[in-house]
Amino acid sequence: MTNNLTTIECIIPATRFGSKDIPGKEHWRVIGTTDINGKGTLHPLHSIDPFIFLDESIVPANVQGLGGGPHPHYGLSAITYLSPDAISDTSKACIQPWDNLNNLTDINHAGGLYIIKAGKGVVHDEQNKTKTGSVHQLQLWLNPGLNNPDKASYQLYQPHEIPVITPHPGATVRLLSGEQFDKKSPAKAPIDLLYLHVNLEPDTEISLDIKSDFRGFVYVLTGTGIFNKSTIHSRELGMHSQLPYPSKLNIQNIDKDTRLSFILASAKPVGESFYKILGSGGALIAPTPDIANKIMDEFLGGDINDFGK
Repeated sequence: MTNNLTTIECIIPATRFGSKDIPGKEHWRVIGTTDINGKGTLHPLHSIDPFIFLDESIVPANVQGLGGGPHPHYGLSAITYLSPDAISDTSKACIQPWDNLNNLTDINHAGGLYIIKAGKGVVHDEQNKTKTGSVHQLQLWLNPGLNNPDKASYQLYQPHEIPVITPHPGATVRLLSGEQFDKKSPAKAPIDLLYLHVNLEPDTEISLDIKSDFRGFVYVLTGTGIFNKSTIHSRELGMHSQLPYPSKLNIQNIDKDTRLSFILASAKPVGESFYKILGSGGALIAPTPDIANKIMDEFLGGDINDFGK
């Protein structure tokens, strides 16, 4: 193995938020914070350029999650992944995407991927259509760069379209975006993005390649692992450093009884400031507070079917 190992700079626990009244329903904020008006859930980790938000949600069948109902986005790109195997009984999860600009009819099934690039505005929704079990949803927001936004667009990939790699017994890698183990995901993220869901059985190791100048994080869903000498537990995020050359992240499952399940997201920073505003269940990001407020006012004062056209 190479000696060029990326460093885990810090480890930050997720913050549970929202109602706890519905059995089996949980929401965890992993990356993100309040907006320019103080709205939202305060979390210690505001962003890891270009990652500006990550939520983990567990929602029972026939129960709506966060943002239920049409809501606006501008500027950001959102990637919704339904994990089929990090917790029990999530293999039949499905969500119905919708937006005001496209005639979406396909369902996002567990193991699949839904990517929406909000560009210059979109109103969208994700309805829980799961009949049995639960949805285990990870929603990751990116800042793709805010200069000259395009018209909103989307991609939806079914589970069979996402490569699942077994580099050796006891290790599986779902290649959501990017390249790893000489395989390439068909998903076209708005930036050059490595996004993986990795499962390691007890006493199993794996080594992952990180591109030069990439920065990002690992987020542990279940179990405990050692990530280049740093121990990270369930519902903890470890931020990895940016290096000017390709590097490695070596991971070992040290839990004798539990599968280690984690996601890794890594990309080259865009180096742009952004300002977030929340409203109507959605979020907008813009290069200045004035632009953010102007766009939200346009949404609130207009017809949702015309937003972003």
